[in-house]
Amino acid sequence: MPEAQFKIEALRGLPPDADPVQAWHSLRKVLRGSRFHGWKAAVKQIERRGVGEAGSYSDLIDGLVTAYVEGAGKPEARSWIDDTPSNKNFLPTLFDLFPEARAIHIVRDGRAVAASVMKRDWGPNTVLTAAYWWVGHLSLGLAAELILPPARIRRVHYEVLVRRPKETLVELCRWLDLEYSDRMLDSRFYTVDSRSATFNPLTTSAPRDDRADAWRKELSPRQIEMFEAESREMLRYLGYAMDYGPHAREASLAEKSRMGIAEAWQGGGQAIAFRARRWLWMRRR
Repeated sequence: MPEAQFKIEALRGLPPDADPVQAWHSLRKVLRGSRFHGWKAAVKQIERRGVGEAGSYSDLIDGLVTAYVEGAGKPEARSWIDDTPSNKNFLPTLFDLFPEARAIHIVRDGRAVAASVMKRDWGPNTVLTAAYWWVGHLSLGLAAELILPPARIRRVHYEVLVRRPKETLVELCRWLDLEYSDRMLDSRFYTVDSRSATFNPLTTSAPRDDRADAWRKELSPRQIEMFEAESREMLRYLGYAMDYGPHAREASLAEKSRMGIAEAWQGGGQAIAFRARRWLWMRRR
C-alpha cells in the first residue's frame, strides 16, 4: 500500500463530533496533495458512490482502503499493512481509531540509518545531524513499546529480518494471526506503487542481507566514531556492538563548524532536488 499520512493529517481541525460528510471533506482536502497520487483512483471511487453508511472517521478510512484494494485487483484482501513511517508518532491515536490494529516497530542499526539517510534529498546531510535524527525518531517507537501491551506492538530488528527472513515472517504472521506464504519472500509477487519503485528501487526487491553491514564501507571510521559519541550508547541499549563505545570522541569545534556549513549548503540543494524529483514524478503520471 502507498504511505498514508493523511490518516492523522485530516483529523487536524475536525471537531470530535464531525459527521461523515465533514470528515470526508477534510480527508479529501488532504488527499489532493501530490504525495497521495497513488490514492487518486480510490478517492474517485468514494466520490462516485458517496460516504454511504460511514458512521465514523475510521469507517471512512476503511472505505478508502477497501476502494484501493478493489482497484488493485485484490478484493479478497482482509488485512491492511501500512508502512507509513510517521505511524510511530501517533500510535495511541491510531489505536483509538483502529482498536484491532497492531504495530511492528522495525529497528535498524543507527549507523546504517545514517549511511542511508544522508544519501536522500529529504533528511539529514551529515553524520552529526543523522545521529540526532535517529535517536529522536527511535525514541517515539521505544516509548510506544514501553506503554503499549506486548499484544499490540512488537519490535523487529532489520538485521534479523534480512538475514533470516522466513523465520522472522513466520513468527510475525503467527503473532498477527495471518497465514504465512512463501510468496512473501518472492519479489515477483511484490506490487509497489510507482513512486516508491521509481525513487527507491530497493523496495521492489527481496530483502538483501548484504545491506545489514553496508554502512561499514559507506561511513569513514571517524564518522562512525562521531555517530557513536552523539547517539549516547543508544546502540548498546538496542543490542548493537559499538566500535568505540564510551571511548568515542565527540566532534571537535572545527568538525562541527564544517558539518554545520555542509548541512546548510547541502540542505538548500537537497530541498531543490526533492521538489524537482516530485515534479518529475507527477509528470510521469
